[in-house]
Amino acid sequence: MSAGAPLPERPCPLETYLEVVAGAWTPRILWCLLQGHTYRFADFQRALPGISPKVLTRKLRDLERHHLVRRTAYPGAVPHVEYALTPRAAVLAPVFAAMEEAAETLFGPSPAGDGGA
Repeated sequence: MSAGAPLPERPCPLETYLEVVAGAWTPRILWCLLQGHTYRFADFQRALPGISPKVLTRKLRDLERHHLVRRTAYPGAVPHVEYALTPRAAVLAPVFAAMEEAAETLFGPSPAGDGGA
């Protein structure tokens, strides 16, 4: 029996990437933000029917922890919070564009109005 290929010196960076951005709901949250707008919590709930407030909160916090999403709180008579991509997350734009192109090549264009991802 042969020894096979040598083991990599470090873990595969793609694993970390997928752990952060490929979980349930996370690609759709990022897709919304990659459209170039800030989102309030209620905007996400409208854009992502079926996501629970608890899951949305957890996903947004995870993305904040990884420095991909910036949360900005605005105090006032009607306080609100907005979410936007950080400059660090800009590297995701071409990745998501390539994945969208691959998906359309493999599976055809997505139905209109489904929010992309």
